[in-house]
Amino acid sequence: MVKESSGTTTAGSRKRTETLQQLIHKQSGLWCTQARKQLLQIYHQNCDLEHTKIQGFAIF
Repeated sequence: MVKESSGTTTAGSRKRTETLQQLIHKQSGLWCTQARKQLLQIYHQNCDLEHTKIQGFAIF
């Protein structure tokens, strides 16, 4: 009985940890896309300046 109850507790806490990790992953994924968009916007704003500096070597 002791083994069974500890087994269920482990399984339950494992499930809880997985969901927490999934939530964190979703949150960080959203944050990453937002950060990427902002970085791209900043890059595109500076793009014209970069083009005048290095012509023909643009990444985007």
